[in-house]
Amino acid sequence: MSRSAELHARAMADMAQNPLAWEPRLRAYSLDEAFERTVAANGQAYYRYLHSLVRVLRPRTVLELGTCQGGSALFMLLALPEGSTLTTLDLGNRHPEYLDPVREDPRLRVESGDSRDPATYERLGLKEVDLLFLDTEHTAAQLEREWELCRPLLALGAVVVLDDIYLNDVPRFWEALEEDKLDTGEALHWSGFGVAAV
Repeated sequence: MSRSAELHARAMADMAQNPLAWEPRLRAYSLDEAFERTVAANGQAYYRYLHSLVRVLRPRTVLELGTCQGGSALFMLLALPEGSTLTTLDLGNRHPEYLDPVREDPRLRVESGDSRDPATYERLGLKEVDLLFLDTEHTAAQLEREWELCRPLLALGAVVVLDDIYLNDVPRFWEALEEDKLDTGEALHWSGFGVAAV
């Protein structure tokens, strides 16, 4: 079994064995009575998957490109070990309201910047990234540039996850990616979800 397949299997097993119960920090994302429906029925099971993947990996440094409303960052943060950091980056034209309940968490860095600009990464000062989540503009050109800039930041044995691998021309990037990778299909998100082990 490849490493990407092994990690995926472990994350899926964690999802099944350790279901994430609703708690107050999830209030911005979903009300208690709608929590199960919001995550599963809306095709956003990848939020829980990311939570379980963080539990399995126990990463020291997580980088997310594409904060949007902050849902994926919230779910990852809730599983992040103490002393670790999660940096989430977006262009800064949105307010990630799902992160409001955890804004003061010392593990969280909400940053603005262009993920295609090398100066952004110099300013962030990140190195040895253990988990990279790519979820910005869904084009091959965007991902190619982000991969060019982020690949040198990755720790040995890092894991890269990509949302929306079926959208637009993103399959071109996914197919060209030479890392050990696994296409998880539509089970986690209707637009596809991929896992790669570096």
